[in-house]
Amino acid sequence: MSSSKGSQVDALKKEIEELNAKNAQLEKRVRELLVLNEDRKFLTTENVRLKTENDRLVAEMSESKQKQDEFQSTVKALKEEIDELRENKMKEAIKQREGGASSAEDKEFQKKFGLPHGEFSITYYNCMNGAFHTGFLHLTPHYLIWEPTSALLGDKPIILPLPSISSINKTKAFGFLPYKGASIEIKTKGDGGKPGETITLRAFLSRKEAVKNICLQASQMGHQILMLRDNISDVKSKKILYLLKKNCHTKKKKKKKKKKVLCVDTTALLFSPSHP
Repeated sequence: MSSSKGSQVDALKKEIEELNAKNAQLEKRVRELLVLNEDRKFLTTENVRLKTENDRLVAEMSESKQKQDEFQSTVKALKEEIDELRENKMKEAIKQREGGASSAEDKEFQKKFGLPHGEFSITYYNCMNGAFHTGFLHLTPHYLIWEPTSALLGDKPIILPLPSISSINKTKAFGFLPYKGASIEIKTKGDGGKPGETITLRAFLSRKEAVKNICLQASQMGHQILMLRDNISDVKSKKILYLLKKNCHTKKKKKKKKKKVLCVDTTALLFSPSHP
């Protein structure tokens, strides 16, 4: 009897130990679940906070985009107004010089570069020659002239009739740099069996405007200058020139209907004094 009772007691002790072990595991699991629950609460709260912050940022971006659109519209309107003012000044300048006696400034300009009567600097651009010497690139009704800033460096003026220019190539002074560049290569036609020249001009502050105006002025003479970028056809520039030419032709037709005397149509060119 005593041995049987001892066996039962040992069995009960063993069972109690097993139950205690399972209870300890359950308590450990409960603690883990409590920690996970706290983490879940924190993540839920953080998710709500982030969603609120995201909504705020989206609203700010929308407001910023609206302000940006308004700013761009304002800039566009101001640019159009400035272009109109420059166009009116250009018209007025050409009208004053058309058919009349050249001013003293124009006569001095013509004498300086050996130009015929009627030539004057429509606009000019600051740039450098291939040797990085500073100068001014003048655009006249029929010529393109590079004038060195100083004669002390031995540079001579470069005078090119617009019909002698075959192409203008937009290039970089240093090809390995990522920017689009501020240089151009002007190629001229050959004459009398002689090959054409390539004239390099660098450091333009407004290269796009300069190339556009040169090509447009040449087109008024019935001469087309090929526009290139790194020796590849510059389709974007061609589209710009096409739209400008179309605009000019439309203005010519309107002038014909009004039976007014036509003048050199350089209204798309930007106005500036004949010399800095």
